[in-house]
Amino acid sequence: MPVINPVVRAAFESLGPELEAFADRHSLLVERYQRGFPMWSFLFQHPRGGAASLQFNIALSEESARLVASVLTHWWLDVEPGHRRLAAEFPTVRVATLLPADVRYALERAFDQLIGTEESALSREVGVRHDYRLPDLPWPT
Repeated sequence: MPVINPVVRAAFESLGPELEAFADRHSLLVERYQRGFPMWSFLFQHPRGGAASLQFNIALSEESARLVASVLTHWWLDVEPGHRRLAAEFPTVRVATLLPADVRYALERAFDQLIGTEESALSREVGVRHDYRLPDLPWPT
């Protein structure tokens, strides 16, 4: 299991109240450091079907040795549960800074984009992980 750099963990701790407020505002399930990676995942049932998540990541840049953050969005729909899954592809979005206002803006923008995406975006077939079952996910607000 990966070990999270103490500087990265401290950045998450300082942003914790902002990240928790985002999850509370939209009634999202939060998974912190899933499988030991430096990310918080915000999961929910997508209003158009299936499940969705926003992953907020913090890392040390190899080029500058500075902290950088990004948001990665996912939406998937099990067409044949356990056998066939469709997914929408979204580009990774870099967060301007680690200031709470910039993090809030990036998360809200990604959330709004994800909620507003049409079913036609579910165009890529992906494998189904049989060893991982999602918990009961909340409906976003």
